[in-house]
Amino acid sequence: MRSGTFYTQFLSGFLILALTFLIGFPRQLLLKGQLPLEKGEPVPGSNPSVCIGYNVSTDRWGEEYQTCADGYASYGVADAGGKNREGAKIPAVQICCPLPAKDILTKEEVYVRESCPEDYVATGSRLDFTQGDNGVQYMRCSKINNQRYQLAAPQPSLYFGNGFAGWQGSQRIDREEIPAGIRYAMGRMTKDKWNKEGCVGYPYGSLLTDKTAKVCGGFKFRQLQFKGLAGDPEEGTPVQMFPECSEVTDLKNPKGGTCMNG
Repeated sequence: MRSGTFYTQFLSGFLILALTFLIGFPRQLLLKGQLPLEKGEPVPGSNPSVCIGYNVSTDRWGEEYQTCADGYASYGVADAGGKNREGAKIPAVQICCPLPAKDILTKEEVYVRESCPEDYVATGSRLDFTQGDNGVQYMRCSKINNQRYQLAAPQPSLYFGNGFAGWQGSQRIDREEIPAGIRYAMGRMTKDKWNKEGCVGYPYGSLLTDKTAKVCGGFKFRQLQFKGLAGDPEEGTPVQMFPECSEVTDLKNPKGGTCMNG
């Protein structure tokens, strides 16, 4: 009898653990390899650049606590961590990448607590860590050239890494699933160090616009699209935000990584 009871309890416990594992931690692993890639069309006359996490205006490697360089915007964010709190108090430590054309951003900018206005995307932060959880963490938003471009509806970012909280409200991927053209910027902390987790905009190359919760599901990104002007692809066509590379080398070269094909 005891043996049967022990076996029943063991089996029940195992099933509970297995169910928890399937529902929670590895949820995205079940979908691995099934996420579609939207490569988009290049801006006529443009040259999409590899992103390796280097700020050309500050000569600094890694995630950006202040502002992106001119012509850059946020393709991802660092894992926010900490306790749950309102969006205005969540820091958006951004992963800035070069935009594929010089006419995408205008000079108009605002600072917001949670969400960029329509036709604006995140291009930096004004973070206040001196007040702990009480400090307002502003996000700088720059207006796009809405005569030529538009933004798709906001989508939750994807979580890359192996933590136990950041994936909530979104999907989990392995870092290796991120296209090589932007992969090595994601989670980069210094010239020689990468964080194990973070959030990346999806479809890949989408731009940060909202921070509403500390997990990746609360960081929303919007895909940049053409508006269909003469000479451009038809309205709603995604803009190609980075080159297609099989691998990227020269990861410590401030002039940019080298895109390898084949």
